[in-house]
Amino acid sequence: MFQPGRYNPVPPHHGLASELSRAEMGTLLVELCNRQRSLASGRAFMPRPKGPKFDPAMLTDEALERLIQTHPDLAVVDRLRNERELRAAWPAR
Repeated sequence: MFQPGRYNPVPPHHGLASELSRAEMGTLLVELCNRQRSLASGRAFMPRPKGPKFDPAMLTDEALERLIQTHPDLAVVDRLRNERELRAAWPAR
């Protein structure tokens, strides 16, 4: 997108490239990809789940391990470790 090539039919002084900076176009591309993923997964059409904002049971195993290693609040880390122990004790979950 950022490299003008022979397959780019739009002259450089036309279109969004003349109005937006590279950083703004990058931001819009990221937002577009995130929106496409949420629409493809159906997440955009599901209501937000009620409950606590931070629920360790909803985290993936990778995210759980990462938070245990990096979270600064020890009370939260203890909750995360408890969730990891529950998952290890109940593998069919």
